Amino acid sequence: MISKKMKYALKALIEMANAVEEYTSAVNIAKKANVPYKFLEQVLTELRKGRIINSKKGSAGGYYFLKEPKKYKT
Repeated sequence: MISKKMKYALKALIEMANAVEEYTSAVNIAKKANVPYKFLEQVLTELRKGRIINSKKGSAGGYYFLKEPKKYKT
């Protein structure tokens, strides 16, 4: 059985991979993936610590993959 946190992480990564922009805000990920924003913040922090994604601060910032999304395997 997959935990809720894992489901949300996968949904977030799929939305990021499908995004047109290089940087994707947590608000946009939450809306598109239908994930509670506060919980998503925790998930994104864990993905950052796991060196899958990183973030850039500022008005033009957001989350982005450290490697090309195609290079990740599930």
